[in-house]
Parts: sequence; C-alpha cells; structure tokens
Amino acid sequence: MGYGSAGTPPWVDEETIDHEKKENEAAKNAAKLKRLQNENETLKKRIKHLEDELQKLKK
Repeated sequence: MGYGSAGTPPWVDEETIDHEKKENEAAKNAAKLKRLQNENETLKKRIKHLEDELQKLKK
C-alpha cells in the first residue's frame, strides 16, 4: 500500500524536517531584519539631512 497523503511516511525523521523548517525560517527572519535595519539607517540619514536643511532655513 502506498502512503499517499495519509501523512508523513514512517522513514522520514520529523525532527529533522522541523529543524530544517526552523533553520529556514530563522534565515528568512535574519534577512528581513538586515533589510529593515538598512532601511532604518537610510531613514535616519534622511531625517538628519532634512533637520540640517530646516536649521539652515531658520537662520
């Protein structure tokens, strides 16, 4: 008999699959975090630049 969609076959190690899924999720989250940190730094620089321009205009 085939296993079809009756679930995970008995020879597949579910712990290994779960571990791989967690590693993949962690890698995705790390990439997202890095992207957001870069975006945050870019926005901080833009704010600083705009604040400097505002100070120049006030003078």
